[in-house]
Amino acid sequence: MGNFARRGGALAFLAACVMLFVSCGGGGGHHGGGGGGGADLNSAPGEAALAAWLQASQSYNVMDSTGTYSLAASFTPNAGTTTFNGQANASSRVVTITITENGNPFYSTTYTDYYLLNPNWTPLGAVWSPNGIPYLLVISGSFQEIPATINVGDAGAVFDATYYHNSSQGASEASLSVTYAVTAHNANNLNFCLTYTVSNVTASGAADGIVPGYQMYCFHVDGSGNANLNSWTLYDANTGQTLTF
Repeated sequence: MGNFARRGGALAFLAACVMLFVSCGGGGGHHGGGGGGGADLNSAPGEAALAAWLQASQSYNVMDSTGTYSLAASFTPNAGTTTFNGQANASSRVVTITITENGNPFYSTTYTDYYLLNPNWTPLGAVWSPNGIPYLLVISGSFQEIPATINVGDAGAVFDATYYHNSSQGASEASLSVTYAVTAHNANNLNFCLTYTVSNVTASGAADGIVPGYQMYCFHVDGSGNANLNSWTLYDANTGQTLTF
């Protein structure tokens, strides 16, 4: 059993990053970007592509780069809206993630994440089960909207967030920062990568399973705003373990 399995809290939220951006297909393996001659695609829809994906059920199955680990993820939007941390009209969805190692159970989690869709996508947080740990709150005022159009060369911050032990929001247990970058890929797609970095983990946060590290999601976006996951990397800073799917 690997280190990520023992530190479910960190992997759980880092895996939750997929909930925000990655458009996952039902098949296995990395999604190719396709050929196509001519100049590389320079721009593509950004926020609209994200909002469209969040409102659709998604599934994802893939092996890691070594063929040792298999990851399966499902994302199921809930009907209607609810209130999260005092914010009304919050949309939500249930995320389930399972990782196996050579066919044997390695890690699994289920959680619910919350966000606004009107007028634009705005992340609110997530609650894990069982016991709702960790409780995540996006820090007010720090969120930078994904541009309506993303262009090659774009990069910047998206949002910062804080982990809490539970909904009482006492002492923080860790910090999260999210950044994005857009690079060229080919004439049909550009690369949109998001990096989620966990830091400032306290002793209580470590006890809840949070570890420092990062996850990076890179996916291809075409000129019509269709997004397909290309790679997903998880890194545990305590052990140096990396999983790349």
